[in-house]
Amino acid sequence: MSRQDLIIKPRIISGEFKGTRLDVAVDITRPITDRVKKTMFDILVDITYLECLDLFAGSGSIGIEALSNGAKKVTFVDKSSDAIKVIKENINKLEIEVERFNVIKLDYNAFLNASIQNKERFDLIFIDPPFKNINRIKYDVLSELMDTKTILILKVETGKNDYGTLEKLAILDTRKIGKNTLIFYKKKESK
Repeated sequence: MSRQDLIIKPRIISGEFKGTRLDVAVDITRPITDRVKKTMFDILVDITYLECLDLFAGSGSIGIEALSNGAKKVTFVDKSSDAIKVIKENINKLEIEVERFNVIKLDYNAFLNASIQNKERFDLIFIDPPFKNINRIKYDVLSELMDTKTILILKVETGKNDYGTLEKLAILDTRKIGKNTLIFYKKKESK
C-alpha cells in the first residue's frame, strides 16, 4: 500500500460540486478536514460574488469549496509545482470556467509584493501556512490586500500562539475544531 492510498482525499462538502473527492499532493499538503471546512463556511454564510484568495493552497480544497458555493473568482497560490499541478487537475475535473480562477506558482512573499504593487484587493483571504513556518508569515502585510470589509481566515494549530502579532488586523471570531483553530480577522479602521 502506497502513501497515496493512505491519504483521505478531501471532498467538497456543499454547493455545486458537493461530494466530489479532490486529489492531493501527498508529501506537501495537510488536507483540511470536512469538519473544519464546514465550520468555516457555516460562519461565512454567503460568499456569492466574492473575490477570494487561497494562500498556501495545497490541493485547492478551500478555494474550490468557495467556488462551489458561488464565489465569483478564486486565486490559488502555492510555491510547489506538485501542488499547482494537483490544483489544476482538480479544477479541470470539475470543468470550472476559466474566468472563475487563477492559479499562481509563486512564493508567498513574491506573490504579496506583486499583488501590493498591482493594488489587488480580495473580499475573502484564506491562509493555511505550514505550521513550521507560521511565525515567519508577514500577516500585517496581508492587510495591504484588504479593505475594511475583507475577511481573512487563518488556520493554526490549536494551542499554538506563535504566529506573531497582527497590529493592523482585529479578531472577529475564533473557533477551535480539534487540532485546528480558525481565526477570523478584519482590517482595523484607519484613524
